[in-house]
Amino acid sequence: MSIIKLGVNSGKGKVLQKVRTFASITSSISTSSQAYVASGIQALLTPTKSGNLIFVDFISSISSHASSSNLRAKFYRKIGSGSMIDAGGGAYELGYNTSTNTYSSLGGAVSYTTTSTDTITYEVFFRAGSAANASLVHNGGSYSLTVTEVEQ
Repeated sequence: MSIIKLGVNSGKGKVLQKVRTFASITSSISTSSQAYVASGIQALLTPTKSGNLIFVDFISSISSHASSSNLRAKFYRKIGSGSMIDAGGGAYELGYNTSTNTYSSLGGAVSYTTTSTDTITYEVFFRAGSAANASLVHNGGSYSLTVTEVEQ
């Protein structure tokens, strides 16, 4: 476990920039795919320098799935004009809902040390555990994806 104190003064730990994507929705963000699919929930940030730390946080106020299935979600990342790739978290990175808990909030966090000043795009990908429907964000819910650059 790492603890980093975020400072308001100059130097290590200073928050340099923050980008937040937020929406309240009236139609669920859903899939019945058993492979990870893009949610369309993205946040882009252009780092100020190589070697800085990027924190990524996601929350869905309510997710859901069929009782015969489950829901998994994780972060993907694209740097510059590259391809969207798994950001390296485990299968349960943003949560896992089972048949006994078909409605719940989901949330998670990941960090990354920049290697360039190319724009970084983060997106939440998700999948259903069977061919049944799973909703990353349920109808009437909201979500937030926040990307923060911290001086390292």
